[in-house]
Amino acid sequence: METGYSWDTGLLRELNEDSVLCTTFDLRTHLGTTSAGLFSVADGMGGHNAGEIASHLATKTLHAECIFGLHAKTPIAPLQVLAAAFKKANRKVLDSATEAELKGMGTTLTAALVIGGDLYVAHVGDSRCYVINQREIMQVTRDHSVVQELVDAGAISPEEARNTLVKTR
Repeated sequence: METGYSWDTGLLRELNEDSVLCTTFDLRTHLGTTSAGLFSVADGMGGHNAGEIASHLATKTLHAECIFGLHAKTPIAPLQVLAAAFKKANRKVLDSATEAELKGMGTTLTAALVIGGDLYVAHVGDSRCYVINQREIMQVTRDHSVVQELVDAGAISPEEARNTLVKTR
C-alpha cells in the first residue's frame, strides 16, 4: 500500500486549517496478524474561530479512539470503531467550542480504515474520500453540503455545482 498526502491553503485563506492522519500498524485478529492503516483528513471551517484547533482535535481523537477500539480485548467491528471514534471526536470539538476563543469552531472529518484487503470509510462534511488504483479514480463519499443537496433535489446540475464550488472557494 502506498500512502501520501499534501495540502494547500488555497487562494482565499492565509492559514491552513487542515489536519491529516496517515498511519500504518500491525493488527492482531482472530486470523493472526495483518497490516492496517488509518487515514483521515479534517478541514477546519474557514471563516469561523479556531478551525485549525477543531481539525487537530478531531484527528487526534479519531486516532486515539480507533487504536483503542481496534486493540480492545473484545473484538469490535471496524465500522463500529469508526462510528464511536467520530462520536467522540464530535463531542470533544463541541465541548471545546464552549470556550469563548473557540466558540463556533468546526471541522469536516473523513476517515479510511484499511484492514488487510478491506476498506472502511466514515465521513461528515465535504472532505472527500477517493480510491485510486491503476484502472480508475473513484469517489467513495458524497458531500454533506448545501450544494450537494441542490444537486440531489435537481435544482442545479452537477456541472453547475462544480462551478459553484470553484466560485465559493
